Amino acid sequence: MSAVTDLGRLPDTLAAAADERRSDRMEQRVRPSVKRTIEAAALLAGQDTSDFVTKAAFDRALAELETRFSTRLPIQQFEALAAALDTPPSPSSALRDLMDVYERVVDEPIC
Repeated sequence: MSAVTDLGRLPDTLAAAADERRSDRMEQRVRPSVKRTIEAAALLAGQDTSDFVTKAAFDRALAELETRFSTRLPIQQFEALAAALDTPPSPSSALRDLMDVYERVVDEPIC
């Protein structure tokens, strides 16, 4: 499996992936009772087993990616973060010295 950073742009809905040709296969072995359960649920949902499993796996994948790559904050904390980002503190003397060193070494101004 490739690293998550190598995946490129991922669709956020099955509809977003609808224009793609179905060219890749996924196979897994399951216990007979698991297969029967999935088939029964797919039948009740009015879907064939392949579409049912694809949607369930895709929904779970999106949920997993969201928990790994999203940060949720209460509105008060978000507003405090936004305010802090909008009004950063002035650089300290140590940071100014470091910026001077960088500009001398790289021979290019930071700002």
